[in-house]
Amino acid sequence: MDIVFAQTPDVQFVLAGGHRDCTASQMESWLLPANLYAHRSQIHFTGWLTPEQMTKRYRAADVVVVPSWYEPFGMVVLEGMIHGLAVAASAIGGPAEILKDGETGLLFLPCNAAALADAILRLVNDRDLRVRIAAAGSEEVRKTWLWSRIAEKMRCGHLEQ
Repeated sequence: MDIVFAQTPDVQFVLAGGHRDCTASQMESWLLPANLYAHRSQIHFTGWLTPEQMTKRYRAADVVVVPSWYEPFGMVVLEGMIHGLAVAASAIGGPAEILKDGETGLLFLPCNAAALADAILRLVNDRDLRVRIAAAGSEEVRKTWLWSRIAEKMRCGHLEQ
C-alpha cells in the first residue's frame, strides 16, 4: 500500500469482511501494520458484513482487489464482476482460471507487493482500462459463471469454456 499511497495519495482502501462477529477495530488491530498508521484515515476495515451490507460495499467501490496467496475458487472475483467492477487478483487458483488477464481482469503474482501495487495503480489511474475491464468482466460472468449457465453446460455434457 505504501507504493500506492506514494503515487495516488487520495486513494481509499476498504478491507471488507472478516470472520463472523469480528469488528472493524479487531480487524484493524490484527491486520494494519505500523508502517501504515499514517494512512489510517484512508484504510477502512469493516469487520463481518451481512450479504446485504457487502452488496452496499460493492456498489460503492470502483475496484475489487483479491490479493490471495491461496484461493481455491474465487467467489469474491465473481461477485466483483457481477457488480460491474474491475477486478485485480492474484494469478493463482480460481482467479487465474476465471479472469483473462488484461481483458476481464488484471492478474498479478501472488505474494508480490510491487505487482499488487502495479495492478491497483493501473486501475486507479486509467479510467478507460477500469471501465473496459469492468464491462468485459460483467459480460463474462453472466455468460459463463452464473449457476444457470453452469447447469446447462453440465446437462449438455460439456464444461469446457
